[in-house]
Amino acid sequence: MVLRNTISTLLPMVEEFTKRLERCAVTPLVEVHPGTVHGYAFPGRIVYHQDAAERSWARIFAMFERQISANPPGDAHNPETV
Repeated sequence: MVLRNTISTLLPMVEEFTKRLERCAVTPLVEVHPGTVHGYAFPGRIVYHQDAAERSWARIFAMFERQISANPPGDAHNPETV
């Protein structure tokens, strides 16, 4: 998961969010990209931040790949494989 940092007072919220995720059945990844604001990952926006966006998208696509590889789609016509 990637969060933005627009005001330093949000950092305690990020820390609390991370602690809560750690208690769940997931392995959290929470990153704060200094110098970014909400929407930084989308080219064409005035707040676009290329370095942070590339890092975030790489992590997101890697997560998708891990999840898809671990849970390949089944045959929609065979309920035993879905």
